[in-house]
Amino acid sequence: MSIEAEDIPSYAVDKLLHGENSLKVWREYRGLTQEKVAKEAGISVPFLSQIETNKRQPSLKIYRKLVQI
Repeated sequence: MSIEAEDIPSYAVDKLLHGENSLKVWREYRGLTQEKVAKEAGISVPFLSQIETNKRQPSLKIYRKLVQI
């Protein structure tokens, strides 16, 4: 697996610097819905929402799925 460099728009950097959840920032930046991300990761939308609001922490297995989307 290789990681490619990607330019990050300033609005996304600002959100990250202000403490917004990185998964949510990246999902919105890429124009993905919670439904699409949850489906591709094999998790429920409520669980994804809880991850994005820092109410729950996913397992390493789920993290790996999320970063591949």
